[in-house]
Amino acid sequence: MATEREEKPPWDWSSRRSKLLVGTIVSLTSAVTWVAFSQLLQNSFHASTFDAPFTLTYFFLACLLLLFPGYLCVARIAKWESTGDILRECIHIYRGSDEFSWVAFLWKSILFCCVTALTLYTYFRALFKLSAADCTALFSAHHSFVYLMSWIVLFEKFVAMRIFAMIFSITGIVLFAYVDGFGSPAMFGVVMGVAASSGAAVYGV
Repeated sequence: MATEREEKPPWDWSSRRSKLLVGTIVSLTSAVTWVAFSQLLQNSFHASTFDAPFTLTYFFLACLLLLFPGYLCVARIAKWESTGDILRECIHIYRGSDEFSWVAFLWKSILFCCVTALTLYTYFRALFKLSAADCTALFSAHHSFVYLMSWIVLFEKFVAMRIFAMIFSITGIVLFAYVDGFGSPAMFGVVMGVAASSGAAVYGV
């Protein structure tokens, strides 16, 4: 009886309360980090003549490689499993229900890399034309694109209220373009921001 209590994890991560707590913390952390990242990046643009969004995309993708070891450490603590089991679970999720094939593995990897690179490039390019607040607001509209694509591609359940939310979100994008005029230089920044939002939605779906 005592042995079972010692082996039991101190916190039930599968409970609704745990998921709500972790989801709230991750959402707030992601939002604050992304806004701070956008603002600091734009300040560096205005403080110098630096204009190399593709180089920024390369370094940003390279830095993402450092996040996976951190994920392994957190998952090992949270799931109470060995590192090998977590790696096998990641590979199983990545390859899907099909049998492992190097061609399919390389195809998925190249596709994910291209979508991520295009999303980051268009977002960085939008920061050259718009303020960080405007770019962040446009990028936050990717949730509407996620629902639209999941409704079309994944055949998610139709919910009227979500359709209204998506319409309001797209209306906000149109108003962003209308404020500065459809023929103004800022229009290019709006297009890049919407492209980045769409790319994030494709990556998510």
